[in-house]
Amino acid sequence: MLRNLFAIAIWSLATLCLTIQVVHADPPPKEIEGMGLTFVPDGENAGDPAKGADNFFSASCGSDAENRHACDPYHGDTQCHQQRPLLCFRDIDAPVPETLDDPLYWTGGIFASTPPQRGNRFKALADANAFCASTFGEGWRVASFHDGGGWTLKGYGMPSSGNSRVWIDIKDQPDATCWSR
Repeated sequence: MLRNLFAIAIWSLATLCLTIQVVHADPPPKEIEGMGLTFVPDGENAGDPAKGADNFFSASCGSDAENRHACDPYHGDTQCHQQRPLLCFRDIDAPVPETLDDPLYWTGGIFASTPPQRGNRFKALADANAFCASTFGEGWRVASFHDGGGWTLKGYGMPSSGNSRVWIDIKDQPDATCWSR
């Protein structure tokens, strides 16, 4: 009888152990801060508008003391939670002005900048484009790295972003923007 009770107890414990599932909860994934691409406005001015010269705007990747690029068009260079103006662009298919000394990177368009925004405010490129359009009007969108051929953008306008780096888009590097395509 004692042997039967012992066998039943062992069988009960074995059955109980088989039905208990051990659940190991993985720690929540570590939030990785996204990075977005920014350019620095150069505020190029070709001359005095009163004398017929045009005001041009130029923004570029920038460079450091060793003359290396200060942006990263492959992985982004600025944390997406930071606030930067959004550089907006409207293509007007303007020919290269004769008063522009160096026509390289001419976009044929107009630039304007928004007040500073968190880069991760925009879930998709369409959201960022819609923000430019709602701020400046129909036909405006986020400026893109490739609008001027890469590394530099030149066009009309004098965006009021000061010396702050500005958010831009890059169409062929999905890891370099704060938003998705």
